[in-house]
Amino acid sequence: MTPVDWSNPDSYTRIAFADEAMPRVPLGDDQDAATALVNEALALKREFSSKLRVIANTHGDAAPTSAERTFELDEAIRQAAEKWFNRFLPEP
Repeated sequence: MTPVDWSNPDSYTRIAFADEAMPRVPLGDDQDAATALVNEALALKREFSSKLRVIANTHGDAAPTSAERTFELDEAIRQAAEKWFNRFLPEP
């Protein structure tokens, strides 16, 4: 399987989400600025998460407990990011 080049929109097709699954710009916020903030925050989170996993895997044999705690940190950040992102979804 060839990895997707997310920087090239011609290399993938977007999933059509139901309207209730689409994030919303908070009332009073500029759409372009809010979109940029969310996209950049998620990109930085993915990059940081990737780096955490690399460092934990690199040193896992020599420091297994510390590596496990690093994976736990990554999971805590993932959960916090998910909770943060869900605040942009419409109320059920």
